[in-house]
Amino acid sequence: MDETLDASNPHAGAVCSQHPESPAVLTCQRCGSFACEHCVAPSDERICNECMQRDPLASVGFVLQRTSWTLSNVLQLGWRTIMAKPWSILGHFWLLMIPYFVVIALPVFAILPMLQSGDFSMQDMYSPRFRLASGALTVVAYAIGSPLLLATFAYAAARLQGRPAGFGLIGAQLSRVGAYATLVVLIMAVTGPISLLQGAPEIPDDPSDSFAAAFAPYRSPGLWLSLLLSWPVIFLWYTATVELVLDRQASAIGALKNSIANIRRRPVAWFFSCLALGAIAVLSMSCCLLPSVLFAPVSVFAFTAMCMALRTT
Repeated sequence: MDETLDASNPHAGAVCSQHPESPAVLTCQRCGSFACEHCVAPSDERICNECMQRDPLASVGFVLQRTSWTLSNVLQLGWRTIMAKPWSILGHFWLLMIPYFVVIALPVFAILPMLQSGDFSMQDMYSPRFRLASGALTVVAYAIGSPLLLATFAYAAARLQGRPAGFGLIGAQLSRVGAYATLVVLIMAVTGPISLLQGAPEIPDDPSDSFAAAFAPYRSPGLWLSLLLSWPVIFLWYTATVELVLDRQASAIGALKNSIANIRRRPVAWFFSCLALGAIAVLSMSCCLLPSVLFAPVSVFAFTAMCMALRTT
């Protein structure tokens, strides 16, 4: 038998793994299977339908690559993605994030009555017992709110890839609650001891001087040292959170390992981009309502885009 290979058609002679009677037109870049024209994923012509249905967010590629992304182009991509359908995207984003913010504020709501009753002072907030109790409440609050946060990142990832997404993403993230709660515990095990460096600030004796009381912690050099050491850990936390969304098979430790491996490719760019994107989100939300409605989502979309670019090969 005289057979020759057609270099222009790498699938010559190959048949679809699902439909042996149909010729293959694609080799799936995720699983390596041959696929016919009916089995090619409509939203990503590099992978098969089965892989798309198994994990619709784990793209085999991304418009930004790990060696070429910058803070400027992740911000531009986040902006362009939102502006393509601003009302729909911003509506979905805030309908996910507002309940999340309410849930993670539950520890604060629990503390306020004790402060107002006078049985609990500002100085007590810096005691080891309070830190342990507030840490436990924080883990519970983050676990309860995790489907909303994970769904927000999943929504951003889908939109950045040009794929449709809706509130069904919340249910899809319920299976990740345990992994995310474990991730929070691991991160707090590191940031908790670091926070002890700030010590207890000197609270003014005059209880009516609320301004001085509010700014008393910021006069402590220990606070700034603890923040400096905590920031990279917190940035790693959110990077690993996006990794949990993009790789639904990853455990909390697996997501951390993958994130560290991705960050090591461009650690300086990652750190300062995280710092800038975090500042945009915090400043926009602290100024007034109108900037936060737009700029906080842009920073989240840009951060997600950065994490996606870092994990490309």
